[in-house]
Amino acid sequence: MKQKFFLGALMAGMAVFTACSSDDEMVMPAGVGEANGDVQEIVLQVANDGLVAKRGGRPLYSSEAAQDVDKVMLYAIAQDGENAGKVVLKKEISWSDAGTYSGGDGKGTKKSLRLQDGEKLPVGKYKFVAYAYNNTDNANTYTYSDATWEVNTTEYSDIVATLTPGSDGEEIFAGGCEKDVVISEYKNTAGDNVISGFTATVLMARQVAGGFGYFTDIPAVDGATTLRLVSSMKNREVTFGSFNYSTPTTADGLVTDPDYVVNGKTADGTCNAKFNGSGTNDAYVIYSINLKDWFPKGDVSGDGLLGKADAEMNDVEEGNVYWQIPSAYTGKANFKSGSVFSGKFIIPFAAQNGKQTMELQLVSEDGATIYKSWSVKIPTADKQNEETEEIYSVYRNHMYNLGVKTTANPENPDEEEEDKEDPESLNLGQDLTFKVMSNWEALHSLVLGD
Repeated sequence: MKQKFFLGALMAGMAVFTACSSDDEMVMPAGVGEANGDVQEIVLQVANDGLVAKRGGRPLYSSEAAQDVDKVMLYAIAQDGENAGKVVLKKEISWSDAGTYSGGDGKGTKKSLRLQDGEKLPVGKYKFVAYAYNNTDNANTYTYSDATWEVNTTEYSDIVATLTPGSDGEEIFAGGCEKDVVISEYKNTAGDNVISGFTATVLMARQVAGGFGYFTDIPAVDGATTLRLVSSMKNREVTFGSFNYSTPTTADGLVTDPDYVVNGKTADGTCNAKFNGSGTNDAYVIYSINLKDWFPKGDVSGDGLLGKADAEMNDVEEGNVYWQIPSAYTGKANFKSGSVFSGKFIIPFAAQNGKQTMELQLVSEDGATIYKSWSVKIPTADKQNEETEEIYSVYRNHMYNLGVKTTANPENPDEEEEDKEDPESLNLGQDLTFKVMSNWEALHSLVLGD
């Protein structure tokens, strides 16, 4: 397997497909399609395995690879001439009326943009870069380094999205066109000079990682009110750039030779948790589950676990609710009786030398007391370079799931989706092991270690 690490330079990469020429440059030959020869068109695509636009994108409720995008920023960068290296086109695009696509580049949403008079690009060579995100729901999640860029003045550099203090990572897509676009001048059949048109495809793919915890049979310990996943690092910046254009796939569309790229940087403030056995805060909380939100009366069944037995004692008509789905998920996601859940997007981060990467913990309300912990590992077969089962990086466009939940499924009772619902029991005593897949589009399940 080809393995690529961009940990020192922290250069972003992403699997990008394009309709550009297979040559080094995309050129519109003189005289081709003269009737429409000056049309300059950019086809923007946001990639996903599935055409559902809202159900799985934000927040993270399942393994669905769906997206929730309403804004795209597009840039053209001159590669030659007096503006070489500068931004020569900056365009903000609403995604509200985007359509869908399905084909050799996968599935997702798309929109075609034709440059109008006054913004068409002159003779020269250009590259295109774009990024997409949800501005309506998450306008204050990130700040972007391109906010003040000016056309024909700003030198292009890799765009950086910086997480605002106190925010969780959110989903962002970015990409470019594989080949430079060359615009030339030619004479049409009437003898007039005409600037050639072009059609270039820019495919934006997910720049962050994600993961969730879906659990049942949680040990009921006096004083323990919270289940949380902690990590050795949490970053606050995502860099868009150095996009990868070669992603061999099988007939089923699964990546066979993936790149593993960490495109996050800059630690997110001060550690707010600790690993079990540590004398000081040396970890960051990825997600946290308040058990009281799901089991308001605790272990009413008396079996020593928070789980299905407690849920089976529910008598809503009599006002006895011992297990419930918190109001934050109402109308958005269903869960199997007796389970708990939390999911987050994660800015990728590099393995920390000699330091365990992930740990699941059962803790007190203030997090100061750790009653029980589970080391969260990766399988030996998924280790990259010098990684170990306990010390590994978190990569872009990967899911790190504990438990199986393939759809948010807000409209159907969980009984109708039993085959898709598999929260992991925490009553087995083993460490937990991620099954690390190469891309978000694959579904993920938990594997328990020996």
